Amino acid sequence: MNKLKQVSKDFIYSMLGIVAMNAMIQLVIYPFLTDRMGAEAFGDVLSLLSLIAIMSGTFGTACNYSRMLLRVKKQDTNGDYNRFFIYVGVISVLVSVGGLWWLHITDVGVYIGYSVLMIISVLRYYADVDFRLEVNYKGYCIYYILISVGYLLGAFLYGVSRSWIAIFLIGECAAVGYVMLRKKIFSKPFFQKSKYYRDAMKSVLPLAATQLIAMGVLHSDRIILQQLGNGTMVTIFYVATLVGKIISLVSTPLNSVIIGHLSKYEGGINSKKFRLLCLCSVPVALLLSVLCTVISYVFVGIVYPQLYDAVTPYLWVANLGQVLFFVSGILIVILMRFASEKYQLLINMIYFVIYLCVAVPFTIKWDIWGIAWAIIIGNLFRIILISVLGERGIVRSNRKGKNDV
Repeated sequence: MNKLKQVSKDFIYSMLGIVAMNAMIQLVIYPFLTDRMGAEAFGDVLSLLSLIAIMSGTFGTACNYSRMLLRVKKQDTNGDYNRFFIYVGVISVLVSVGGLWWLHITDVGVYIGYSVLMIISVLRYYADVDFRLEVNYKGYCIYYILISVGYLLGAFLYGVSRSWIAIFLIGECAAVGYVMLRKKIFSKPFFQKSKYYRDAMKSVLPLAATQLIAMGVLHSDRIILQQLGNGTMVTIFYVATLVGKIISLVSTPLNSVIIGHLSKYEGGINSKKFRLLCLCSVPVALLLSVLCTVISYVFVGIVYPQLYDAVTPYLWVANLGQVLFFVSGILIVILMRFASEKYQLLINMIYFVIYLCVAVPFTIKWDIWGIAWAIIIGNLFRIILISVLGERGIVRSNRKGKNDV
């Protein structure tokens, strides 16, 4: 009972922080930018933010999860991960240049600001591990509240800066700066390679590949619609999926608490229980999507009244796709603890290929309807893959010494 109470407390703290940050983004910053920039220009911004989210979710989250997993073996060191981020910084600059060139942006100041924002965002996705390693979710909450306050300050200064990049940069720097002041994960030895460096990279790289696929799919709707359509279509579909995305954001604090506590759990899981968990996830997703759709009609009418008529036809199908992604993401995190990382990579590679094979032709043929249905089909297929391949991975892991409980 005490354990359940602690998990619940951790989840609440984690939720408060994540909700504060995303409420600031979804209810204040994005509507503010839409009003100032218009649907077309804001759609371009959403596409550029997607590239940042993909890079951050790939490398920042992979190092975050890797460090949690290696902590079980006492093999995580600051220097190993900090060295890796030097290479990630170079990749971030190249991606930034490519992204801005894609949207025909040539301003040198924007290139510099956007590159810095991407690098800091990658570190921000990693840096909350400072609190997760200590199972300190009160500090985790403060971390995300600082991001929210930074974003709000950036919005206040928009009249002076005239830069959407500055809004996000202030928030990201506030959070990363806070962790640096704690002098734990960003402390000596800064870049010293340990004897566990190879083990760290063996953990980080497959996790990064897995995250790249997952984040690529999550943000592919914006990229595909931007490439095959325009910024206005990106904005319309974003608003249609907004409540579903907000609900799916619960997966971030929930996954944080799950992996934090499972990293200290030395037992196993019964393969039949995991299969049952996967089966139950689909009806749960359907119920959540109905709730999201009902809320969406009210939410869009209040926050984005100028887009209401354009958005409402897509609400039910858009929300279902987001909730299915949320559910499958939680299943992947649970599987990550009880089976080899190669299963998560294999699942997401197959999922990514199938999804793209559906998404591109569907979008060409049916525009927003096409991408919406592609997301649903792809995530249903992902849940099936997790159930079938995950069960096999758990059985093999249990045979190697873990308890099949």
